[in-house]
Amino acid sequence: MSATPIQRGFEYEVRLAVSIPLTWAKLLKQASEHHYDARCREIGKQGVINALYNTALDGEWPSTHPVSFSDLNIVSKVAEQLHYHTDDRMLALTIRAWLQDTMETIEKQWAMCMKLPGSAEGV
Repeated sequence: MSATPIQRGFEYEVRLAVSIPLTWAKLLKQASEHHYDARCREIGKQGVINALYNTALDGEWPSTHPVSFSDLNIVSKVAEQLHYHTDDRMLALTIRAWLQDTMETIEKQWAMCMKLPGSAEGV
């Protein structure tokens, strides 16, 4: 049997354009800087947390940054440490709830994409 290329169907990475309040971005950046995990520290310097910080909602014309499920998954790991960096427990819970809700939204959109004709799951 000779080796031939195969195509199993399309796969999708869904990204959602978001902007977060500057207060959230500052807190996430601070938690990232002090995180025990090197990858979590890195995303605060030049990754998704840094990008969210740079595009934080702080004016009339906010910028957005596209985030994927995996981006928010690692941000969630940082967010688990927020209570060490603020006395505002409600703020920490609000950020974590938003992350979960946004991840669920992205996951739902991905599931819809996978139902499209020609998708890897539809083949």
